[in-house]
Amino acid sequence: MDDPNHHTPGYAFLLSAERGNRNAMFMVGKALLDGDGCAVDPAAAVGWFRRAAEGGHPPSELELGTLFERGIGVSQDLQAAKGWYKRAGENGILDAKVNLARLLDDEGNYRAAFPLWLEAAQAGDATAQFFVGRAFQESLGVGMDGMAAVEWYRRASEGGVVQATFNLGQMTFFGDIVPRDCATAYACFRPLAEQGDAEAAFFLGGILVNGWDVPQDFAAAARYIRQAAEANIPLAQFQLADLYERGLGVEQSDAQARLWMRRAADNGDPTAQARLTT
Repeated sequence: MDDPNHHTPGYAFLLSAERGNRNAMFMVGKALLDGDGCAVDPAAAVGWFRRAAEGGHPPSELELGTLFERGIGVSQDLQAAKGWYKRAGENGILDAKVNLARLLDDEGNYRAAFPLWLEAAQAGDATAQFFVGRAFQESLGVGMDGMAAVEWYRRASEGGVVQATFNLGQMTFFGDIVPRDCATAYACFRPLAEQGDAEAAFFLGGILVNGWDVPQDFAAAARYIRQAAEANIPLAQFQLADLYERGLGVEQSDAQARLWMRRAADNGDPTAQARLTT
């Protein structure tokens, strides 16, 4: 009787793999991971990837790194994962360099991670651009450079990395290592707040209520500060109480002012606690 798998892609790849074709070995490994035309067998997949990788097949080196990192088909071994990522990276696989940088970063080896992040960032990887920005902001493996951090965060933000957008907003809001620019901070925080980010809403409310580099708008400020207050940010609750007390952007209400002041105090805001005891 014919083999029931005779017409499946896995069968054809298996024949080629057994004859030593490393691309076919890789495809058999993928089939065994995914159950494509065969039963799922991660341990057998590791065997095929290893055979191909030991023969100098970069995609298999990357796969082995991933499997060792995640403990799939083999005991988790981050040292082995780093070794395979390093080999794959040296053989031109950019994703392997990103993965190696991530593992090095996780263990605090920022000096070794930085050149890998930078190479991937320069090649257009948005995640790597974020980590390069963070490295320049926090002096992780490289000297502090606020303007470089801003530029890399901007690129990562344009690539869709939300945390880069938030960090860029914070940097330009506080102005610690770059000139303060609340107009840029506003542009960063507004879309995040509209998507439900309470911290971004908190910063946005502060910018609008004070008119820092943007037109003062108490009504809009109150909306954003309320969003942050309802997310249990104590300082936002204190600020919302202040707006109710003064009738700025909301209808004046001593009752609402007391309610939000109490919530701020209960959540540990020292100014609210002092206000309630006087």
